[in-house]
Amino acid sequence: MNKPKAIPYIRFSSLIQGNGSSVARQQDYINKWLKSNPDVLLSDLQFKDLGKSGYSGKHLKHDLGKLLFAVKSGHIKAGDFILIEAMDRLGRLPELEMISIIQQIISAGIKIVTLQDNTEYSTDSIAANSGLLYVLVGKVQGAHQYSKSLSDRLSKAWEDKKRKAIEGLGVKRKTPWWITWDDLTKRYDKVTDDDKYILNSVYNLYLGGFGERRILNRLREKYPEKFGTTDPASVKRWLKNKTAIGYWGDIPNVYPPAIPESLFYAAQAELKNRGAGKSQTPRSGRFLCGLVKCGCCGGNYAIRSNPHSKDAMLCSQSNKRKDKCNNKKTIPYQVLDWVRSQTYLDALARIATRSQKTDIDEKLIVIDGELDSLKSQRDNLLELGSKVGFNDSLTNKYTILEQQIDKLENSRVGIIQTVTEPKDIDSSMLPELENDLFEDVEAFGQLLQKVGYKIVVRGRKIECEGTVFEYLKWSRTNDTYHILVNGVDFVELSVIRDVTDEEIKDIQETETNSFLITEDNVCDFTL
Repeated sequence: MNKPKAIPYIRFSSLIQGNGSSVARQQDYINKWLKSNPDVLLSDLQFKDLGKSGYSGKHLKHDLGKLLFAVKSGHIKAGDFILIEAMDRLGRLPELEMISIIQQIISAGIKIVTLQDNTEYSTDSIAANSGLLYVLVGKVQGAHQYSKSLSDRLSKAWEDKKRKAIEGLGVKRKTPWWITWDDLTKRYDKVTDDDKYILNSVYNLYLGGFGERRILNRLREKYPEKFGTTDPASVKRWLKNKTAIGYWGDIPNVYPPAIPESLFYAAQAELKNRGAGKSQTPRSGRFLCGLVKCGCCGGNYAIRSNPHSKDAMLCSQSNKRKDKCNNKKTIPYQVLDWVRSQTYLDALARIATRSQKTDIDEKLIVIDGELDSLKSQRDNLLELGSKVGFNDSLTNKYTILEQQIDKLENSRVGIIQTVTEPKDIDSSMLPELENDLFEDVEAFGQLLQKVGYKIVVRGRKIECEGTVFEYLKWSRTNDTYHILVNGVDFVELSVIRDVTDEEIKDIQETETNSFLITEDNVCDFTL
């Protein structure tokens, strides 16, 4: 005869309880009961809803829902035991809903044991002791009423906090790391210049193509005590947290802003793009990564480092999946960087032109970000209304959202109508702009991408800004690359080694078709 099995179910509502003794206590009850009932085997089926509310019914979409399905499908059989610490672990839903859940279980011949008071609930035990049913109903009713009362108190406390926030009285709550204690106001509402700098760096790195892990690695290197125990998921939460621009929930001006609104909303757009699979290629610390594209599959070119030869770039798709792309030719990094040095001045001018529209662009970024937020709130309200029906409160909220959306959309149209054509760029500005941009090559590369600059490679042919280059060969004898430009002009790139910056400045071009490049793969000194 098969022995009955015990199926544990552990639940708690708040993730904070997970740091305490809740799980350990419930598990201890289970172990003691199993020891006292040696004829019952511990089942392989074990269910846990950690941090899932029993009042909202969230657990029904997780492990409790799986447990009920296991009962319905016969994986938990008649005679088996479901072990819970107390009846409220099954949930704190309204009385009739809870009785229905319990009925589903015990009507299948399965027994529920509440370990705290060592009481067994089954069709047989309730039939034998009618008072047990009243005890069960009392427990279910008490659990729901307790949670309802707690929810009402929390809602009132939340409304009080919201009112104080709107009135500019501040909010007493846990804040992210960049908001610190202010001895004058006796509240957490102070943002230091150092923390502003760090948070701005986080957002700018993300917009520059960095992922959460690489951002965190940089922070740990520079601020080990501050971010030594931080996890990458926290970085993503910072990027989404409107507290960065002074909000508490949907209430503005509660905290001093740590970053510009345009930076925050630009990051929200980037988060959305990456979520839709449109993210920029992660930066590798090399200038050309993200700028060089495959002419066959459209993928990015990646660095191929080899200790026995010069660095080169190749199609990352072809390198990983040869059935996806047959563009297998590698091109020396120095050659591609020389192509960049010959072609990117027009793109540099486009960057300068683009910078003239920065103020308008920033205003539009902020408006677009606020519109996305309001439209998301409106969609959520419509979904809620479709489920529970539109009462006066929901209708009023919907009307207010529509008015706010209309106002912002009208503002957007007004701003666009004020846009004028940018002035022509003075070419004398470009060298100074170039020097400034090269201080952060990764950010510079990102700017080039945004103005449409790219180097497209197909086999040995390299196309960029209307010019076609063809890499012919490398001459080992004199360490020279041979390149054909537009099918006509023959060019030699001669590598110079062990040359200081001062010596480079003194080097002159030797022939009209010959260029000197340094061995460190950066052609900024091409003559």
